[in-house]
Amino acid sequence: MKYVNKLIIALSGLIAIPMVGYAQMPRVQTSAPAEKTTVPVNNTPEQKQAPAKITKPTEKSDKSSNGLQERYMAVKTNIAYDALAVLNLSYEIQVAPKWSVEIPVMWSLWDWNTDKGLRTVTLQPGVKYCFNNPGQGHAIGADFIAGWFNMRYNEKRYQDCGRPMLGASLNYSYTLPIGRGWAAEFALGVGYVNMSYNTYYNIDNGAWISKNQRNYFGPTRIGISLSYKL
Repeated sequence: MKYVNKLIIALSGLIAIPMVGYAQMPRVQTSAPAEKTTVPVNNTPEQKQAPAKITKPTEKSDKSSNGLQERYMAVKTNIAYDALAVLNLSYEIQVAPKWSVEIPVMWSLWDWNTDKGLRTVTLQPGVKYCFNNPGQGHAIGADFIAGWFNMRYNEKRYQDCGRPMLGASLNYSYTLPIGRGWAAEFALGVGYVNMSYNTYYNIDNGAWISKNQRNYFGPTRIGISLSYKL
């Protein structure tokens, strides 16, 4: 028993020593919040959330691919030609801020009377530069002329042969808006035209007289047009 008691006392001392040391060990204090002292398990760049991007609302632009806010388009008829029974129709479209293209077509398929008349189909496409905006104010331009004709006047009749009359001219125009999409256009063109034609007696199945060629320089466009903006 003497040895057993000594063994129990020795074992009790071995157990008590670490417990006393643990009780006397000072606690480590920190001023950081608890959430700052924790280490995230996964801290890879892929898992970091990127800041939300602020996107501006898309603004719808009213400009087309060529920079035009509103493309000018109009149809016209030359009242002066209409008065001579030469029907005509012209289409104009804006192709740049101050530029437009115009395509006039003129036709007359009947005679005025037995002695006088003009049958023709004529094209006069051209380009215009507008000092203000297309359809307003002053403009200058150039055009190309191609026409087929059969004209009778008194004792003779003149008809194109081989090819149409061909020419080119420079022109000036002034457009005055008159409201509700309507406008009046005053135009004057001067240029050169070459034509080759046959001359006949002005009767049914009139005999051929001669073949002629003429170079013409003078007015190629005169009139007052009524236009409507599309």
